[in-house]
Amino acid sequence: MERIRHFTPSWFAVTMGTGVLPVVFHQLPYGLAQHLYWPCVALLGLNVVLLFLFTIATVLRYIFFPGIFRLMLLHPQQSLFLGTIPMGFATAINAATSLLVETKGWGGDGLLDFLWGMYWFDFALSAVVCVGMIHVVSTKHPLTLDQITATILLPFVPPIVAAALGAQLGTALAETHPGRAQLTLFVSYASLGLGLPTAMLLLSAYTVRLVLQGAPPRGALTSVVLPLGPLGQGGLAFISLGELAQKIVTLQDLETSTIPTNSIFGVGVMGDFAFIYGVVSGMLLWGFGLCWLCLALETFGEAIFRKQGPKFGMPWWGLTFPLGVYTLLTLSLSVALAPTPISFFLEALGSALAATLFLIWLYVAMRTLILGIEGSMFDAPCLQNLEELPMLAADGPGPEEEEIEMEARSWRDGSVRTMAE
Repeated sequence: MERIRHFTPSWFAVTMGTGVLPVVFHQLPYGLAQHLYWPCVALLGLNVVLLFLFTIATVLRYIFFPGIFRLMLLHPQQSLFLGTIPMGFATAINAATSLLVETKGWGGDGLLDFLWGMYWFDFALSAVVCVGMIHVVSTKHPLTLDQITATILLPFVPPIVAAALGAQLGTALAETHPGRAQLTLFVSYASLGLGLPTAMLLLSAYTVRLVLQGAPPRGALTSVVLPLGPLGQGGLAFISLGELAQKIVTLQDLETSTIPTNSIFGVGVMGDFAFIYGVVSGMLLWGFGLCWLCLALETFGEAIFRKQGPKFGMPWWGLTFPLGVYTLLTLSLSVALAPTPISFFLEALGSALAATLFLIWLYVAMRTLILGIEGSMFDAPCLQNLEELPMLAADGPGPEEEEIEMEARSWRDGSVRTMAE
């Protein structure tokens, strides 16, 4: 029960890192995707099991300790990890659509309908987390410049992930359910518009923090990779949605339909334009992501040289998903730009990044398994200074909101410095 009590939302980062692997492997060139199909299915199965277990643990945590939810929400770092929940589900839905429905045709319309329904659930959850956390961050725990780390991006990336997921499902729906595919295309573009600009604004704030305050503290050092998340996923969403638009936004016979002449379905090149725009946008975001990848390597190299590398913990899972989606963007660009020399370069680079991703995942997963069995991975920061109130959450609603907020603020003032050490 104590492990349930300390089961934080950050555990869903495990499902993100695990779930992105089969999606990456299934896009590998040189015929590797076909050879890795069954390992991809095994990873998908593992991710589904993890999602089920983590969801049960989360539900039990807030059933038995309902007051902890407010403490978590008022915590300036742990609340940001709420964004990992919809992203974890999105990776499983994406992989299932690609591996089971599109590749093998398993499950028929029943499985496709279920996955489409899960897409709507994931989109709604992503939107709630994104918009809700803007309010929480601005009103419950406003940050000073030196307290900003790249984890601030986490709640605002899920709509971007949902947009790329919508493109995947829209492609699967295009032939049999074109109306659903068109609806999914529109909603996915809107989802991309919800998440990407917000993430870019916060990325600007993080950049200012780096320029004025220097690298993040040792405990948050792994977060320097997180900017690859919105950039890689955003570029991938642009390309994928462009490909979908090219398939379903086609010229209609205006003489026999009720489509107005100023509709996008009355423009013959609209789908092609969306695809070209998506590829160009993807290239721009890929270049920006390359800057952050190099910055992350420089930051890690300097920290290791000074023997100030980050201690192992749950934040290490932040190395997997951002690198995974940036790898997917690299591989998608290699296909979109084929058969040019840059395409061959991107294929090789994407394959190298995929191999690196697998090695990182293998190391982090093994360390997490060992430390998880020991129990040291189960540590809720929002409870660290509240051990004098161990039964706070178990007694029902607990103290009034104002008392909890005062306690949380007192924790924050004294713990931000502790986390930085």
